[in-house]
Amino acid sequence: DKQGLTANLGLFVNAGSRFENGSNFGVSSMTSMMAFNSTAHLSHLRTVKTLEQLGANSTTACKAGREEIVYSVDVAREYVPLVVPLMVGNVLFPRLLPWEVKAAHKYVKTAQAELAGDGAAMVQELLNKAAFCNNTLGY
Repeated sequence: DKQGLTANLGLFVNAGSRFENGSNFGVSSMTSMMAFNSTAHLSHLRTVKTLEQLGANSTTACKAGREEIVYSVDVAREYVPLVVPLMVGNVLFPRLLPWEVKAAHKYVKTAQAELAGDGAAMVQELLNKAAFCNNTLGY
């Protein structure tokens, strides 16, 4: 704790792509695309408005990796008690509404196109697939 004006909060969930199999392939990526949508306690609009009021709408992110899914928010230090329950609610109580899931499907196609266009990332994915095939880190 450096007693700064801002706080960088991160919530790590041990649920990356290495834990997927053929029946749930891509669920960690889809989870990251559905982050900060509706929860059991807040609608998507209320979540976005709350983050805007706290000044964290542009610094909020969710990234899915091989080992974990990371929810992160940068916010002014005095708003930490408001942001922590919002982050926990997104992890523990997501409300997967049909229209929000359908909207996230567009992002899947966009992410696939971006990966195909990025040569270095595609090589990394293919190397990982070749090295760890059938060993939880590959497909």
